[in-house]
Amino acid sequence: MAFGKSSDVKRIKNAVLEDRMLRTHERATQRTNKLWKRKWGWVLDEYEELHRKLEEISKTSEFLNEVNKDTGEKDRRSIAPVPQTTNHQYGWIPSKPEFGLEKYGPDVDKPPPLPPNYGIFKGV
Repeated sequence: MAFGKSSDVKRIKNAVLEDRMLRTHERATQRTNKLWKRKWGWVLDEYEELHRKLEEISKTSEFLNEVNKDTGEKDRRSIAPVPQTTNHQYGWIPSKPEFGLEKYGPDVDKPPPLPPNYGIFKGV
């Protein structure tokens, strides 16, 4: 019997040790946060400045004003009444014609018919 295998030895809970490990981890996390902010905090300032400049440009942009302009078209479709049972909730919305996926009808792009001389030539 080998001593020290995880299957042979039960792990004993030690609340004091676990508390000490948690506190050590928390101190290391806080220290790492401070070091990162000291070394790389300027990146956050740069992003904040960039965001501010982009907001100013966005307010005066004619293109964005045109893109974001409200066309006034609202979706007036309604899903009411919702079925009362769970079994009827699946697949009931596409059954309404206004929610159908085929906007222009089934198979809009029909291929042209084959030419009359198309086929297998006999005797070739």
